[in-house]
Amino acid sequence: MEGQTQPGNQEIQKQNLCNVTGSYRATTNIKVLSLLFSIKRRKFIKPISRQGDRVSGEYVYTLLPGKYIIIECKYWTKSEPPYVIRAEYMVIDNDCRVTYGNSVEIMFEHGDWLLNQQVPSMLKDIYAWLPSYHTLPHPNFDRVYSEDEVNQLLRMIESGTKIIEGAEYE
Repeated sequence: MEGQTQPGNQEIQKQNLCNVTGSYRATTNIKVLSLLFSIKRRKFIKPISRQGDRVSGEYVYTLLPGKYIIIECKYWTKSEPPYVIRAEYMVIDNDCRVTYGNSVEIMFEHGDWLLNQQVPSMLKDIYAWLPSYHTLPHPNFDRVYSEDEVNQLLRMIESGTKIIEGAEYE
């Protein structure tokens, strides 16, 4: 029976690969860094390419359908407080449609305050990687975070935690 497919043999199915983007921006008044995080691998996902220049651009990802986290840090001088970090569920379905879910948001004015908070390291890292004026960000895509930190982030996202510098939170 050589060459015949027998019942029970698995057929190789081609998975849909989906293109998704993150972004960065480094101007005088606005700084943004938006990266995708793999829950399964416990690390930031390395994009396949970067499009743009020193001032602004996009990270291009090619991903399988699944559940990811998009983590973004924004700085705007005219906002009060100027820094906002947001981590949000992002689900890519088999048709490459992207939907967003629960999120955690941290709003603060002073970086030292954030660094002294009991929040997962990936939220502190994205703040540290925020690009300076007209420079490219330099994220560490090789760092693997502990299961405890990832679980802490997932709990914060599930509960819709909002943390504001100077306010009490649980």
